[in-house]
Amino acid sequence: MEKYWFKTKKYGYGFTPVSGAGWAATFIFTFFIIAILYSHNFFVDLGPSKQEIVEGIIEIILSLGVFSYYFEKKTEGELRWRWGEGIKSKPKIKSYTKSKVKTKKK
Repeated sequence: MEKYWFKTKKYGYGFTPVSGAGWAATFIFTFFIIAILYSHNFFVDLGPSKQEIVEGIIEIILSLGVFSYYFEKKTEGELRWRWGEGIKSKPKIKSYTKSKVKTKKK
């Protein structure tokens, strides 16, 4: 039995880590994104130029695609948009239509 690193989210698109390896991969990816931002001067006082902003966004989108493609094999379930399938319904709250407080008749 293969141990999955991620599981699909119940709402929306994506996956979340469920094992130590999944969390490690997520932290490595986060540091990789920070390195991209740092290399394009996002953390300096003057800020990045327009070209650096565009290049940084393109690199982040490409790295997100590579990350998603590579770790889809380590994800339990199909990677697709979800509207909360498989969630147990909440217990119904008993509603009272008649008030238990006695009222005076006029």
